[in-house]
Amino acid sequence: MTAADNQEAVNTALNDLKAQRPASLFGLLAETVVWNVYEDNPLGGTYNGPTGVQAYLGKMEQVTISSFTVDAVLAQNDQVVALATLGYTVNATEKSTSGITVVVFDFTGAKISEARVVAAGTGGAWTS
Repeated sequence: MTAADNQEAVNTALNDLKAQRPASLFGLLAETVVWNVYEDNPLGGTYNGPTGVQAYLGKMEQVTISSFTVDAVLAQNDQVVALATLGYTVNATEKSTSGITVVVFDFTGAKISEARVVAAGTGGAWTS
């Protein structure tokens, strides 16, 4: 796939995910995908394979998402960078937060082989 193909695939997958249709994202994942989430809260960690990514998305049930906007999707060679604004309330603390989330996707062929997710400033909402 070209950089433009990867860019369009990620853009579609993120917008589908926003609409609670994760199938297009899962269709992009390599069997050996490594999904790293760099957050200072219980969602952080390394998730391996599509089942690991599914487990990460399952952890999102700990929050109520109030807003999710895909701000930009940029691609060069085998890398795609997505910028999104995410707002949510942590169910356990009832505290809300919002901020920019950056996801860097590495492609091998037509599949995502690695993703690195960095969310800015969300940790405070997780403490009582």
